[in-house]
Amino acid sequence: MRYSKRIVILVITLNVVFTAGVFFMSWSGSEIPDSLIEAWFLFTGTELLALAGIKITETIKTSSDILSEKDKPNASDMEE
Repeated sequence: MRYSKRIVILVITLNVVFTAGVFFMSWSGSEIPDSLIEAWFLFTGTELLALAGIKITETIKTSSDILSEKDKPNASDMEE
């Protein structure tokens, strides 16, 4: 499994655990600061957005490399 897929699974799992913990603490009468919840989801969302940016950049680079290889003359074309 690729590293990026592991990160996505980990972030989703951590978000579910965090949400369950917040629900449990709210149910038991504790007060959870809104800023903590906002910061947590901002952090995990930023991580996923950065990972997506890396993946998009890799895909664009790979596709441009493939296109540039098609433009190069083949050895058989040079013999003629």
